[in-house]
Amino acid sequence: MSEIVYYLPGWGGRLNTGLGQGLMDRGFDVSGRETREQFRDLPFLEQAQLVANDLQNYFWKPESKVIANSFGAYLLLNALPQLPPYVGRVLLLSPIVGTFEDEATAINVVLVVGSREQ
Repeated sequence: MSEIVYYLPGWGGRLNTGLGQGLMDRGFDVSGRETREQFRDLPFLEQAQLVANDLQNYFWKPESKVIANSFGAYLLLNALPQLPPYVGRVLLLSPIVGTFEDEATAINVVLVVGSREQ
């Protein structure tokens, strides 16, 4: 039986292309949320709630693996505070740092990682 990875791609991403395809090529079963079409049209907080529900209902085991890229990483970081501390493993790739805007869905994201006094 193949290991399952819960994958959240970047904005407008698919599960079966790019990194998702690379994971499948390496023998992983890939599950997750494509960040496009109907999901993309949802308000951001509903997107984060769906991700939180996915994790809690299907990927809440110590052996669970989550990989999130770019916007998917930002989405995951907003889903996790809704839950108890996550018991599986998480890999964040290029999380959004700075700003992200999509006028079509009125999403405007600003992420500040830290500050540095001069």
